[in-house]
Amino acid sequence: MGALAYWNIVAGLVVGVPAMLAGAIEVMLLRRPQARRLGALRTLINMGVLVAFAVILMVRIRAADRVAGGGLFLVELLALGLAGFGAWFAGELANGRAPAFARAAAGPRDY
Repeated sequence: MGALAYWNIVAGLVVGVPAMLAGAIEVMLLRRPQARRLGALRTLINMGVLVAFAVILMVRIRAADRVAGGGLFLVELLALGLAGFGAWFAGELANGRAPAFARAAAGPRDY
């Protein structure tokens, strides 16, 4: 079971890195400053998920039979929760409804 999880993480990273790069390029091409800030937040969330799973992968490489202990399993669940939050956040942005915390964070900047 540990080997299957290991290869699932590898496949997720192989697919996730180009997807994150495509999103980052899209953010660079946005014209409105508020949309660019929200897109940058989305990109940072995606990068955080990829880094978390890359760390999990490095820990699994050193483990016998690629099996995760209880602590690593909790970290994997947290990373999965962050990925779910990132997917929800991107869906809200795609539908034109930025969540309230994101509107406050990307609010008017007069500088």
